[in-house]
Formats: sequence, structure tokens, C-alpha cells
Amino acid sequence: MDDCYRQWKDLHVIALSTMSQLSIMVLAIGISSYDLAIYHLYCHAFFKALLFMGAGSVIHSMISETQDMRKYGGLISYSPFSYTAILIASLSLMAIPGLTGYYSKDIIIESLYGTYTLSGYILYYIAVGSATLTYLLVDIEMM
Repeated sequence: MDDCYRQWKDLHVIALSTMSQLSIMVLAIGISSYDLAIYHLYCHAFFKALLFMGAGSVIHSMISETQDMRKYGGLISYSPFSYTAILIASLSLMAIPGLTGYYSKDIIIESLYGTYTLSGYILYYIAVGSATLTYLLVDIEMM
């Protein structure tokens, strides 16, 4: 997953970010919450599809049709609709409250804690710890 933060091609970054979402689905399956895993799969499919469509729109609107994100300056001025779609999908991917990504991830993590077993508590703290470490890794890589 570390490779995702070193990529500059937008489609690679979007595809590699799916690995962290799969781990949340595996957590849900691990506590036999198959319905929550399917719910997160559907939510993930919708906001990931929106990200891919927005990225494709941006690539085709660029004069050189480059996929290098370092050359995407001023997206809001020449493609405001694509900018808005990518922003909403990215916020959902980051699990910002009020969007589907938040609710699907939160209910899985909450159900881990709600199993009232030692393994549930351990998995809960591992999930929260890995989310914290991912945040810190992104913060360090982007400096």
C-alpha cells in the first residue's frame, strides 16, 4: 500500500487505494458480518466508479492527455464539474462524516467493538491503529 503514495499517475493511485478498502471488507467477513462487507463493497464501488470517471474526464480534457497528477494545476477553473465529482468521491473515500464511505466503514469498525470478545477488541484497536498510521504516513510523504 505504501506504493500508492509514491505514484504520480492518477489511475494508479485510484486503483492502489482499493487495497485499504479490501482490508475493511476482510475485517467484516472475519467477524461474520457478510452483509456489512457487501454494503461496503457497494459503497466503495460507487465512489470508486465516480473517481475513475472523473479521472478519465480530466485526462481527456487535458491538451496532452497526460496522467501525471503533478501537471493538473487549476482543475477547478477549466473543469469544475469534474473537480466537484472527484472532490465528493475523494471525501467519501476518506470517510468524511455525512458521506457513504464514513457510514460503511464506521459500522464495520463499530461492529468489531460490539462483538464483546477479546478478538473483536484486538481487531478494533488494530483497525483504528492502522488508520492512524496511514494518516501519519500520508502526512509524512506529502511534506
